[in-house]
Amino acid sequence: MLKKEIRELCKKYFPEEYRLLKSIPGIGDRAIAVVVSILRKFEGFKRAKEVGSFVELCPSPVESGSSIRGKGSIKKRGSRYVRQVFYMCALSAVRSNPYCKDLYERLLERGKSKTEALVAVAHKLLRQCYGVLKSRTPFRVVDKEVTL
Repeated sequence: MLKKEIRELCKKYFPEEYRLLKSIPGIGDRAIAVVVSILRKFEGFKRAKEVGSFVELCPSPVESGSSIRGKGSIKKRGSRYVRQVFYMCALSAVRSNPYCKDLYERLLERGKSKTEALVAVAHKLLRQCYGVLKSRTPFRVVDKEVTL
């Protein structure tokens, strides 16, 4: 019931943003609600990189000089709820979004853990949302071979 109410409110007050964000495979109503409410449609951000840093979905390396290099992780300073929502969207996007699926498989081949790969996919989804809203064009999949 609450999910339906959130969807209806987003459709009523943010119809253009709802349509644009819904075009991204893997983005659901909760993520749309987070983008338009908590992230304020990215109005205070000049670049997508700033959004990732604000939410703290960026990996942070652990380094101390040249001798200590630990395993990186995401920081816990940003909004925990936003991270959770985009992580759950990443689980869906790995199956439905070809760009996210490609990234996920590439990271697994490099030896990253599934969690690390999913965090990277969540960050990619956040950047896709930013790009769609800033350009005001719906997301579309280009049919071309991705070269590495």
